[in-house]
Amino acid sequence: MLSGFLLVGSVGFLVDAGLLTMMVAAGSGPYLGRAVSFPVAVVTTFLLNRHLTFQASGTGNPGLQFVRYLGAQLGGTLLNLAVYVALLAAVPAWSSQPWIPLAIGSIVAMALTYLSSRVIFRA
Repeated sequence: MLSGFLLVGSVGFLVDAGLLTMMVAAGSGPYLGRAVSFPVAVVTTFLLNRHLTFQASGTGNPGLQFVRYLGAQLGGTLLNLAVYVALLAAVPAWSSQPWIPLAIGSIVAMALTYLSSRVIFRA
């Protein structure tokens, strides 16, 4: 289960970092870019965790499960975004390479989000 979660998290990171990098290259800046990339990554990880990691695709209402997923992920989300914002403020040069603070924030929040996901997807 943990290896699946790490794989899904890696895919979510690539989605987040890829979209964020494209948005910043297009001139949106690291904050607006993250406001767009982060929700896309959350939906991606929800779907992959639901169908692959926790194999709950046939159980429970997916809409309700998604709402619970968002609620449970709130702590990890806030931690991830706080680290991202703090690092951008501390190292302004990373504004042009926002994937660096994104990666650090993602790693810091990973344990919390894993524990929350185990609760949401248990049968």
